[in-house]
Amino acid sequence: MLQLDRVTKTYTGRSVPVHALQAVSLQTQEGDYVAVMGPSGSGKSTLLTVLGAMNPPSQGTGTIDDIDIYSLTTERQADFRHEYV
Repeated sequence: MLQLDRVTKTYTGRSVPVHALQAVSLQTQEGDYVAVMGPSGSGKSTLLTVLGAMNPPSQGTGTIDDIDIYSLTTERQADFRHEYV
C-alpha cells in the first residue's frame, strides 16, 4: 500500500518560491493502477520523484508497505528504490 499525507514540495532559491505540490494526499492498495495526468508544470514529475524518495517533500509524510520512506537514510532509500520502485 502507498500512502501520501499532505505532501508539499516547494522549490526555493529563486526570487519567488515555486509550489510544485500543495498538500497532496493519496492512498492506493496492492494491485491498483494509477495514472498521473495534468498540464505541463502541474507537478507530475515532482510527484513521481517524491514517491521514489529521490526528492524529499518540504512537508508531509509518505509510506509504502508501512515504511516511512522519508525517514530512511540516503543509503536505505537507494535500497528501497531497488526493492519497490
